[in-house]
Amino acid sequence: MSRRWLAILLLIGGCDDDGSFGSPDAALDQIGQVCGGALSCPRGLTCVGNEDGAFFCMAHCPTAGALCDDGTLCLDLVGEAGGACYVGGQTGEGAACNSTLSCAPRLRCVGGDERFCQRACAPGDDAACGADARCVAFGEGLARCQDRVGAQCSADADCGDATLRCQLFSAPFGPFASTCTRDCAADADCGGDAVCLRTADAGICGDGCTRDGHCRTEEGFRCVNEDACAGREDEATCRSLIGARRVCARF
Repeated sequence: MSRRWLAILLLIGGCDDDGSFGSPDAALDQIGQVCGGALSCPRGLTCVGNEDGAFFCMAHCPTAGALCDDGTLCLDLVGEAGGACYVGGQTGEGAACNSTLSCAPRLRCVGGDERFCQRACAPGDDAACGADARCVAFGEGLARCQDRVGAQCSADADCGDATLRCQLFSAPFGPFASTCTRDCAADADCGGDAVCLRTADAGICGDGCTRDGHCRTEEGFRCVNEDACAGREDEATCRSLIGARRVCARF
């Protein structure tokens, strides 16, 4: 049995005498199926183990770091060209991760000291992220989906939506980095999971969340509720803005 390495994963490879793994028609149906040896996956697929020691059939891909046709990530096959379209992880979007190997298919492990599984996309492919998000590059050839409301910006054009503007937030959410937002009267005006933060006479959209991993954690943002307002000089205003929701903020 031959053995190779996929990043830190054990890859078991093998083929028939003619270099094939069996019928190509069977390959698509076998992607993600449990496997147990060099000849247990059909032609074009490889048996790859994940961090938990489970093994699955995965497709070959030509460019490590890029997205495969099905949206999964092409991860390195050490010692040979190309990679494998990785389907071995189980950690969900927004959850903490140590590497992309632990993330569920179509997610990438992103962050600094703290890292979280986030939706992967090809640089410039906003359409892959849906109407309420955009594809943001963060390294050479690497990109992730980020909600349009709450996205980092330096000018209105960075928000990628004519209805959004780039604004530097202030108390009670300061000091914020510049953030894409729009005026609102209700949460429905903000799109996606964004929320409308209202004062007595105005409202502005903020980035809604359910966990820290949905926020720009590498810049110090956290997913908070109104309890984060405790002890602030503007505590009453802060609590009235957040209410019963959770929002990405950097206090």
